[in-house]
Amino acid sequence: MTSQSPMGPWTYEGTILKNPGHFFGTSGNNHHAIFEFRDHWYIAYHAQTLSKAMGFSKGYRSTHLNQVSFHADGLIKTITADMKGVEPVKCLHPYTRVEAETMAWSAGIQVEPVFNGDLAVTALENGAWTAVANVDFGEGASTFTARICNESDVGGIELRLDQPNGIVIGNVSLPIADSSDHWQTISIEIRGAKGIHDLYFIYTGIQADKLCKLDYWQFEQ
Repeated sequence: MTSQSPMGPWTYEGTILKNPGHFFGTSGNNHHAIFEFRDHWYIAYHAQTLSKAMGFSKGYRSTHLNQVSFHADGLIKTITADMKGVEPVKCLHPYTRVEAETMAWSAGIQVEPVFNGDLAVTALENGAWTAVANVDFGEGASTFTARICNESDVGGIELRLDQPNGIVIGNVSLPIADSSDHWQTISIEIRGAKGIHDLYFIYTGIQADKLCKLDYWQFEQ
């Protein structure tokens, strides 16, 4: 609805976003919010798409995001809900400290508090991974540094480009675990990280209760 005043009177203009069942075959309301960011308008809403993928009938609301467009008269154009996401507004800068919980996609992990109110990514199984999108390595990275706590006897983190089985640019060999609170800062040499890529962190190791925790990471040129 539109109005010249928050108190009305109101004019009904129609629906801009139908409920999730229309697009995804899941029940519930979309509970949306519209906001402006860097001169663009976006709509955030949720759907039970994760529940559907996992085979659960209810719960696990997943946040979706679409850009909002307008007609010439200022009315909002109808929004088609999808799972594509939106175009990036900038690239990720890898040469400053990046918190490990910064991610675009993930599998087999959880995020939990560690110390001083900080958060860390915990790998729960061999082959777990996280990924960040549109990392701008520029002319090339030479070193990768990360703060890690190992909780398995044998393990590592593979750094791959563009997909989970993509080109390996580095391998972090984790030290043998001797304490659940034993954090170390580890640096390795990097090869082949140049230009803009998606970056995947693949966690490997002998299955235990947990494999390792990653607090933050950073590349150097």
